[in-house]
Order: sequence, then structure tokens, then C-alpha cells
Amino acid sequence: SFCKACLEQHWGQKGSQECPVCRRRSSKDSPPLSLVLKNLCESFLKDRSQRPPAGSAALCSLHREALKLFCLEDQESVCLVCQTSRKHKNHEFCPTEEAVLDCKEELK
Repeated sequence: SFCKACLEQHWGQKGSQECPVCRRRSSKDSPPLSLVLKNLCESFLKDRSQRPPAGSAALCSLHREALKLFCLEDQESVCLVCQTSRKHKNHEFCPTEEAVLDCKEELK
């Protein structure tokens, strides 16, 4: 697949509307749409628009939930769903902000 601008530039340099790969001539005045590429771009833009703005709360990579708790046994931030998972069964947790303050105190 080629972007529209690159394909039009190629056509302009060649003086004919042929495929840069197979050299087959196109009877169309404008480049054909690549539905795969179009769908991929739309998916990327949708994903990017759903991300939280920079500086906002970090999200769990498994559940896309805010990391509000800190697992004291595993020393990692977790979401509320992770807290109830088997991996963290019977573990102790504290709010993330509290864990940050404790770590800062240890560094002093």
C-alpha cells in the first residue's frame, strides 16, 4: 500500500498511472482506496482518542482501569479488578498515593 500523496507523485513523475510495484496501468483518475489501510488508520485514531491525556492516571494494562492501589507483597500498582484476582489473593494493599508518600519518606 502507498499513501495517496506518494502514489500521485509517482504518477506525476512517470507521466502515466501505473502501479509502482507491478507496473499495471490504472484506468482511474485518482488512486484506489486501500480499505485495509483506511480501517487501520481509523482504528489507530480511535485508540489514540480514547487514551487519557498525558499526566492523568495510569491505566492497568490488563483491564484498562485506573491504578488506584499498591500491592505491598508484589510492590506494584494494581487496579480494583486486579485486587480481586487470584494473583493478588490475600495480599495487602494501600492507596497508590499513600505508597508514593511512603517511598518518598524512605528516600529521605
